[in-house]
Amino acid sequence: MICTSIPAYDGDMYYIPYLPDGKYGRAWFVRQDWLDALGPGRPDRVDELYDMLVAFRDDDPNGNGKKNEGPFFVRDREELARLVTLWDGRSSGSDTPHDVMVTEAGRIAHPYAQENHRIGLSHIARRYEEGLIDRRSSPAAPAPATTLSPISRRPDPARREQATSETR
Repeated sequence: MICTSIPAYDGDMYYIPYLPDGKYGRAWFVRQDWLDALGPGRPDRVDELYDMLVAFRDDDPNGNGKKNEGPFFVRDREELARLVTLWDGRSSGSDTPHDVMVTEAGRIAHPYAQENHRIGLSHIARRYEEGLIDRRSSPAAPAPATTLSPISRRPDPARREQATSETR
């Protein structure tokens, strides 16, 4: 049902819809075809994730001869903040920004005021500056000229012809 409701006018799928599973469910997806093309394998550690993103940026995983891939992209910029968990920072674990946490010392604190959160943000900023986080993930900067690669191709010549004739 979902797959039939999200293809673009050309029949290709350019995003995965967000379907929340409760208040705490989150996951990131990696293009398996890009991993297969570059051969680094699935990252298990933060340094391997970094190396994978660098390879996605530099090594043309979609094979079009251009360095126009966005290594990491999120649809909602708030999702970028969740990356702090890679450096043991906390975003409270919930969708509510005012939620608090209990520290190891048993004190109530806001996760954003913790040192590991600051460390995580500095790593996110570094990856953004290095072009490892697609600029379209943040409204703070204009998006570079890139081409979206469909995540799923559904060849349907009739549908493509109809879409082409409608745009003429």
